[in-house]
Amino acid sequence: MEAIQTALSEMPGVSAIYTQSYTDTNIEGLPTKLGTKDTNTIEQTMVAKSMVDGFWSNFYQSQTVAISEPMAVKLGLSLGDEVVVPELSSVVDTPLKIGAIFYDYGSPTGELLISPSLWQDAGFSSVPTSLGIQTELDNDVMRQQLIERFGLSDNQLYDQQEIKTIALQIFSQTFAVTKALNAVTLLVAVIGLFSACYMLIEARKAAIARLYALGVRSAQLLMMVVMQMVLLVCFTLCLALPLGALVGYVLTDVITLRAFGWSLQFVWSWSDIAMLCFVSIVTASAATAVPLWRLVSKPAMSSLQSEVL
Repeated sequence: MEAIQTALSEMPGVSAIYTQSYTDTNIEGLPTKLGTKDTNTIEQTMVAKSMVDGFWSNFYQSQTVAISEPMAVKLGLSLGDEVVVPELSSVVDTPLKIGAIFYDYGSPTGELLISPSLWQDAGFSSVPTSLGIQTELDNDVMRQQLIERFGLSDNQLYDQQEIKTIALQIFSQTFAVTKALNAVTLLVAVIGLFSACYMLIEARKAAIARLYALGVRSAQLLMMVVMQMVLLVCFTLCLALPLGALVGYVLTDVITLRAFGWSLQFVWSWSDIAMLCFVSIVTASAATAVPLWRLVSKPAMSSLQSEVL
């Protein structure tokens, strides 16, 4: 592997070489990947969810470690807690402290990263598990050169940018389906709201007909009843929106975190909330105005007779 690294560094177009090494272990009953990466790789690829002050200096001095979010959730660990790694008991006298928790999506096991110097002191293999290169050439050209130079098969080479593009396409399709489902859900909710308001006004038509027969002008009657319905809808929104926000928070920050071991960022969209309120008010107003207009468009006596008698 060292010969390969040397040969890669001498190849034209190779601007950087990245390495990472892993071994299997078990931390408090949880299958865990114990690993290390070179300095550039670990600092560029580790996206920290939380990190203590001065983490990197303490990390390279083998005083702290970094663990994945699924591992932190499943074992109930947080920053500053101590973790015992059986494979490192002969190298370090005291348990290592957790200095960072990083995001790790889709991994069913835990992951614990230690410094390269601690990896070497523990006597682990110096042969990296995988190699990565950064190239200034076209990816297809570099791929062909690697195949010819080292006799590799095409299945042994992975283009990280291509993998990222495919992953983003999958996420985009998933979110497209989610948006379509959101539209269908909103349509069903609008139909339900319209039907409920319409039936409520139909049930009150007898009382409204009496007010109309007593001389209340049609414009005043329309305004009064519509405003009553709008206020009722606004009161319902004032109860439903906080409850919906609470449910969303529980789903993203509690259930998803506990079920899958990774978190989602809860984003409150004011534009979507404004659209939801607008659609609800318009729907309630239309469901109220339609039967009322049919009622007040007839003579007062006719309305009273048809609705009361």
